[in-house]
Amino acid sequence: MEQFVGKSGVRTLFNIECINGKAIRAHSHYKKESEILLLPGTYLRVVGKWSPAKDLYIIHLRETSAPRPFLEPPFALATLDTSVPTASATTMATPVKQNVAISKAEGLPSGAATASSIKPKKGQEFATPGTYRELNCNGRPCANCGKCRDWYYTGDLTSWKWIQNYKNWGPEDQERWGNGKYYYRFKRRDEATCIYYYSDGGHGDYYDDGLSDCLCEDNRRV
Repeated sequence: MEQFVGKSGVRTLFNIECINGKAIRAHSHYKKESEILLLPGTYLRVVGKWSPAKDLYIIHLRETSAPRPFLEPPFALATLDTSVPTASATTMATPVKQNVAISKAEGLPSGAATASSIKPKKGQEFATPGTYRELNCNGRPCANCGKCRDWYYTGDLTSWKWIQNYKNWGPEDQERWGNGKYYYRFKRRDEATCIYYYSDGGHGDYYDDGLSDCLCEDNRRV
């Protein structure tokens, strides 16, 4: 992440969930990044914001229906439904270079969306390739939940149970997550391939519809 925002100064990072986006990796100079092109006039709604570090601000945006269509989408799309979570990724406001959210039409990362019905073997940590769609963070999906399992939790059991209960979080819990820097309690596994993490360690992004990390019962170490 620091390659986009650096390590100092006032920085703003946008997390964007989009549906009418088009993947341009095949046409981009930055082949290792999952860049997404958004149509002009895209309407976005702020659904969350927090500050994980000094002078670093993260704003979570979600695409929503425009009052009227300004441009015809260039490809077939599912009907926009803001009540259903879509895949998310990260984009930068400054500098201009973007790494924007994943399009639902492209069928990219979502732990909940499976590409097949392959069942994990007993004791299997990471999903067999093809079980889940590729994660935008390039991390290795969990064999059970499909979320990034390149990180494991090292905090106490009480806070772990609280994090696992994120679906019932309120505004105070969201503030506790950010101010308490619980993402630093997630540690990177050996041979991890996930490219999303803070420059001084730690991982885990909270959105109003979930956390990006695997929260399976066996993903905590002490």
